[in-house]
Amino acid sequence: MMHLGSECPPGHACPAGSAKPTVCLSGTFQSLSRQSTCDSCPRGFYCVEGSSAPSPCPLGTIGLSAGRMSSADCSPCPSGFFCNGSALTEPNGPCSPDLMETFAQWVTFVLRVVGHLDHVLLAASYQNLEHLLYHSAIPAPQGNTVSAMEVHNLQPCEAGFYCNRTGLNAPAGLCAAGYYCSQGSSVPNATPCPAGHYCPDGTIFPWPCPPGTMKNYLGGSSVEECQLCSPGHYCQQRGAVEPSGLCAEGFYCPEGQISDRPQQHVCSEGHFCQRGSVSLTACHPGSYQPTRGQSSCETCPAGFYCPEQGWFQEFLAQAECKPCPPGFHCQALTSSPRACPAGYICPGNDHPLPCPRGTYSPTQGLTSMGECLTCPAGQFCASEGLVKPSGPCAAGFLCLMGATAPNPTDNRTGALCPPGSFCQQGQRAVEATVKPALCPSGYYCPPGLTRGWEFPCPTGTIQSQAGVSTPESCLPCPAGKEGCRIDTF
Repeated sequence: MMHLGSECPPGHACPAGSAKPTVCLSGTFQSLSRQSTCDSCPRGFYCVEGSSAPSPCPLGTIGLSAGRMSSADCSPCPSGFFCNGSALTEPNGPCSPDLMETFAQWVTFVLRVVGHLDHVLLAASYQNLEHLLYHSAIPAPQGNTVSAMEVHNLQPCEAGFYCNRTGLNAPAGLCAAGYYCSQGSSVPNATPCPAGHYCPDGTIFPWPCPPGTMKNYLGGSSVEECQLCSPGHYCQQRGAVEPSGLCAEGFYCPEGQISDRPQQHVCSEGHFCQRGSVSLTACHPGSYQPTRGQSSCETCPAGFYCPEQGWFQEFLAQAECKPCPPGFHCQALTSSPRACPAGYICPGNDHPLPCPRGTYSPTQGLTSMGECLTCPAGQFCASEGLVKPSGPCAAGFLCLMGATAPNPTDNRTGALCPPGSFCQQGQRAVEATVKPALCPSGYYCPPGLTRGWEFPCPTGTIQSQAGVSTPESCLPCPAGKEGCRIDTF
């Protein structure tokens, strides 16, 4: 009794969802356990129902095709040939002509002794001897005798030849190329050579195309007419009409293969071979394969690259990934390292890092933060990853080096314009000394003032010095100088 979870036994098949094993039908077998299908019985064998192993066709027979269901399906060895073995798919070879003649004479003698008709002797000399001796012999009338010489001289046309008229003392000729002639043929093109076989002149029995070849049409006079098995396929058996199947995953099959896993065509490192592959396929740029016999490639991980032809390696296919070098960045599926973009640094990983605020870089390929340029005086760099400064410092402010805003007030990267001075847009410090423009004479300039916004001294006052910052610095006009203005002193 089968229990839930039991293994499917040999001689049976258990497709998915089976409640119980299914017996292999006649003409099929299964030698393994835990299988979902039964295999076709191979040529030269027969398989009864429930077979766990094929049974060989017995001595004196051949198994021309696969799927034979009993020993009765094995064909008798054809006349003119001998089959000295079991599990044969074709005769061992033709019988010796001398042996045939001796045997025919012996049979003729036996039949003459017991007294049989001459047409029985004629047939019994060459075909179905055992069957005729026991089942088809007809007693001759009283006193009727036939000499052995007479019977021997009347013989059917030899296999491989044809006899197309009466009164011949020898065959008329060889069987035509592309055909085969059994014993007693009357025409040279008696039977077309079957697909999967070839028939030279005088063929007695069609010759099968060798493994690794096939032929899907009738006729054919030489082995050259057997075509090499289609690329991507294999032809395992002799006499193939079509390929046995597709090449297996992890292998590739040029034309003419006899196995779906040809060991001389294992997919090599750096390549992949899907089912039915004709040739190696190189791993695409951005992927790799370190193992033989694989059907796909691995994706190059972030931080590594798998170079394409002409970049860092000589060949397209790569068996391993390489670390991304400094000054470059490598993202997933990268076929080659990419130069670090301007405004960024790349110490050798998958993502570029931006130059910080207050710096910039117009150059590619930086490897450290120290290579980013400090924002120059009079300019500001407001964001990360800049290739140039964001712009000039705002009017009324002084920008030192490294400013991150147009109006810095941290007294480190910049400040308001100093009292008594005014600062134009982009005013900068030179040689570490603040040198804003001095407020002109006759005016005063509070802190943060911009040129053009100077305050004039009030009417009745005068200021002859530059750089004052308050109205108190404007002095009353001297006596006799009423209403004096800035430039009247």
